[in-house]
Amino acid sequence: MKILYLIYDDVNNPWCGGGGSVRAIELTKSLPHPDKITIVTGNYPYAKNYEEGNLKVIRSGSDKSNLISRLTFAFSAKRYINIENPDIIIVSFSELTPILFFKKTKTPRVAIMHHILGKHSFKKFKILGFIPHLTQYLGVRSYNNIIVVSRELEERLKNRFPHKRVIFIPNGIDTKLFMAKPESSENILFLGRLDIYMKGLDILLAAFAKLTKDVHNVKLQIAGRGSIKIVQRIEKMIFNLQLNENVQLLLNIDEQTKSELLSKCLFFCMPSRYEGWGIAAVEAAACSKAIIATNIPGLREAVRNNYNAILIKPNSIEELYAAMKALIIDEDKRKKFEINSRKWADKFNWENTSRDELSFYREVLSNKKHTEHT
Repeated sequence: MKILYLIYDDVNNPWCGGGGSVRAIELTKSLPHPDKITIVTGNYPYAKNYEEGNLKVIRSGSDKSNLISRLTFAFSAKRYINIENPDIIIVSFSELTPILFFKKTKTPRVAIMHHILGKHSFKKFKILGFIPHLTQYLGVRSYNNIIVVSRELEERLKNRFPHKRVIFIPNGIDTKLFMAKPESSENILFLGRLDIYMKGLDILLAAFAKLTKDVHNVKLQIAGRGSIKIVQRIEKMIFNLQLNENVQLLLNIDEQTKSELLSKCLFFCMPSRYEGWGIAAVEAAACSKAIIATNIPGLREAVRNNYNAILIKPNSIEELYAAMKALIIDEDKRKKFEINSRKWADKFNWENTSRDELSFYREVLSNKKHTEHT
């Protein structure tokens, strides 16, 4: 099987390096010989093409800026269908870098969809929100075979498009995290893409500012990747809330540092407004950490309320503040969550995800009636 995998994200992309990029790389580790995979990603500064075993990675588009990179990737990526001549096309679909098909193709294609933005398109992008709203609408209609990462999205798409083939295959986590030795510190941790609106970082900082008035010596670590513009906005928020002494911003961390941060934090916070599936929350669980997360589709499947996590309303500074204070004060509850977290995380791993994903691709290839057309 020869796979062409189109995905804007890349683990080292400063503009976008989310869970979808990790999923693409993990798939290659389970790909048996002589199967081959070509991953086409967006371009970014200092990115290079490379080949390694049965994996080829190609950067497509411009590296001049986030916007230009996304636009040029969306328009250029499909040309590799003719260049690579794959058996199957996999598209990690993004409403911001949409790969759309408006006519029949001989090569079957599969979309991996992490979330549906819905109303968040307009809340995040204001009047320009109609663009991602429209591209996501067209995107669902461009594919008859769709992989989703949450049960809720699977049910939603099946009900709306009963003629399409929709399958739930969750994300996984690196099992090396289970070997991390859990420790405890005074640091509350957020780890993930530095996207203020999506990840609720404005809510996190506001709630933490309130917490510091009641609880002394507590610290907040915010770790991840983001554009210079976003980092500057976060730094300004920290300054305006007078949190310079209490908040540590950690950029572009490597896997070892990530493991250390997860294993040594007091507990983990993920106050997102929307998520596909919270990989970082499950990674924290693998490191035996209690979690605070928002009660939203996808994320509420990545943790279990009152078992290893406290689920709060999105956009609620008060609920986040109260949850953080509760986990600091109630040590017994925190310790109970820590024990349960390791048990919870045991069922998620990339090996199972990749096995199920490859099995689905072979099923699509063997069933010609699912060849795509719109």
